[in-house]
Amino acid sequence: MQTKGVALDMYQSLKCNEAAIELPQNHVHLWLVDQQEVLKNTSLERYSNLLSHDEHQRMSSFKTPLRRQQYVITRVALRTILSLYMPAKSPLDFEFVTNTYGKPRLVNTPSPLFFNLSHSKHKIVLAFTTSGEVGVDIEYLKLERDVNKIANHSFHKHEWCLSQTETQDTRIQQFYKLWALKEAFIKAQGSGHAIPTNSFYFTGLDSHEPCIKFDNPSTYEPKKCRFRHSFIVEQYSLAIALQQAHNPSLMSVFARNYIPFKSMSSFLPLCS
Repeated sequence: MQTKGVALDMYQSLKCNEAAIELPQNHVHLWLVDQQEVLKNTSLERYSNLLSHDEHQRMSSFKTPLRRQQYVITRVALRTILSLYMPAKSPLDFEFVTNTYGKPRLVNTPSPLFFNLSHSKHKIVLAFTTSGEVGVDIEYLKLERDVNKIANHSFHKHEWCLSQTETQDTRIQQFYKLWALKEAFIKAQGSGHAIPTNSFYFTGLDSHEPCIKFDNPSTYEPKKCRFRHSFIVEQYSLAIALQQAHNPSLMSVFARNYIPFKSMSSFLPLCS
């Protein structure tokens, strides 16, 4: 298809400007995509021509244009970014499978590359690492949300009771910080919501790296994880969880902005 060829040609012109991206051990790369910026700069028709047959079917299942747009942008971002890490492959070459809980992974690749993705409102984030299973979550801070009701049901008593004396703004930030950390951990484990969110809690939320605690560690023994959290522009809470079963070393996280076929910024350290 000619349109597909044009899309690939544009991708190759961007790709030629940068060598294959290296991912050192214990590093996580975050790619941030702004859906509104993408829609201002490119045609979704061009994007959709890079989807597989299964992805086209999945796209058609979404009922709203916004969700279809978000899905297309996410899949094209994933495919083009993977090709930047593995330049011998075209974005169309990658194949994916999912586990019982829906977590995707790559198949037929020469070396392990773990990834995860998340989206909220207009932001999409994709995380990549070679160090182990990774989970990422991004949440838009809805200021009108009844966070107390949700937290009392879904959070551990140790972590939420500490927020009751805070101001409403601080409590909302604390809620979304905890929510993103919990989601990132569950996604890194790849077990869906089989782990109740109120069965574990986080300490050291004001430190550089929060720690996870379990009420009954013998009941569920997760692989060792490192965590990182940041509030990014326009009221978004972002969390990363990285499994490091064999080498629980410090985790370094770098982020960049990305518009497929158009531009990418330099990697910068993620600020906590």
